[in-house]
Amino acid sequence: MALRDSETTRAMMAADELMREALLQRLVSLFPLKADASPVYDGFTTEGLRQKVMAGEQADIQSTIRKKHLPAITAAQRPPVADTPLPTWPMVNAMADVARAAGVGLMRYFNTKAFTHSHQLKADFSPSSNADRDAEDVIRSGLRAISTETLFVGEETVDKVMNRRDIGTTGTFWLVDSLDSTRSFIDGYAEFTVNIALIRNGRAAAGVVYAPALNRMYKGLGHQGIATVETPHRERHLHVRTRPPEKRRAVIPYRPADEAALNAFRETNGIRHAFKLSSALRLCAVAEGRADIYPQFGQYAEWDIAAGAAVVEGAGGVMLTMDGQNLTYGNREGCFKMPPLVAASSRAILKIG
Repeated sequence: MALRDSETTRAMMAADELMREALLQRLVSLFPLKADASPVYDGFTTEGLRQKVMAGEQADIQSTIRKKHLPAITAAQRPPVADTPLPTWPMVNAMADVARAAGVGLMRYFNTKAFTHSHQLKADFSPSSNADRDAEDVIRSGLRAISTETLFVGEETVDKVMNRRDIGTTGTFWLVDSLDSTRSFIDGYAEFTVNIALIRNGRAAAGVVYAPALNRMYKGLGHQGIATVETPHRERHLHVRTRPPEKRRAVIPYRPADEAALNAFRETNGIRHAFKLSSALRLCAVAEGRADIYPQFGQYAEWDIAAGAAVVEGAGGVMLTMDGQNLTYGNREGCFKMPPLVAASSRAILKIG
């Protein structure tokens, strides 16, 4: 027990260090140090803000940053307090802070010669690495600070929960992919993400998708219809877009798992234009209106989808199986595998089911 407690303490200290480093990086991008050391915001110099971070006052600094740079969620976008289910937008921001800390750790590995040969293949022949596992440890520790009671399901440690009957399509749990598109990461491409979702009664209630190499943070609250994308100098609300049929665009994988099924879907739905992306960024492309449709075939897991699904639904889009049913999460008996599915700007533009 003492050894386990010691390991937990070390993991929490490592997560806290990465949280501070992530916050410092945001400060550098948002508040460049002035030559005359004059205040840059709210009476603080950049150095003063940095000192507050190092002193452990992250919450104050995060609040300072958000007051200036994040969009206000209007009263019209909030349900009455009495009717507001968990999670809340402040919780989503806390999830984003955890994802950012994991991203800092991933960037220490990214594109280093020592790392490119240090991965291994899992039973399904997908790659795994120390980067995946270290990032998951950071995320687990960070999420524990948000909620000590919520169960944790992560891709790298999913075997530990396969026999838990309290994880299913009812109840609440975290669903995490600490490094989505490990192959892109290993090959030195920037289209990898950190995916964190909160599952509530089988639905993706909240999610964040962070692309650390691109410095883009997507956040979504599906049940409240709120989604944003945050870049170093601004955060804006996301809304899906529906183009006329002749201009409709799809986002597709670089290496489709079932190219014949994908081509048949494109033919049935009249999709002439498509572009390629990796990871949960494909879902985010639908949420921000760059694509109208993302059809997905082949074997994907719930942690690949849930966080991005919360962003799509928060932006007004839909997530459906290919027979037109809503997605559900928590399929422990099915090893958390997802059926073929589609993300779209609306149900009306799809020919499925």
